[in-house]
Amino acid sequence: ELAPDEAIPESLATAIAIRHAPPASDFKVLRRMHEGVPVYAVVFKTEDGPHVVIIDARTGDVIAD
Repeated sequence: ELAPDEAIPESLATAIAIRHAPPASDFKVLRRMHEGVPVYAVVFKTEDGPHVVIIDARTGDVIAD
């Protein structure tokens, strides 16, 4: 787990994820570990079902879209 000053802000992770997501009616942000890396999993509610964008909590890189 990262200390708060080691992670990008949740609002920045959300902004990055929105640029990679299809149109959505709602979203939620979860802090998780993904393959040993602390991440933000941003889950978007779309017409086709959930769409998840995973953002590295340290760097802001998109890990999965």
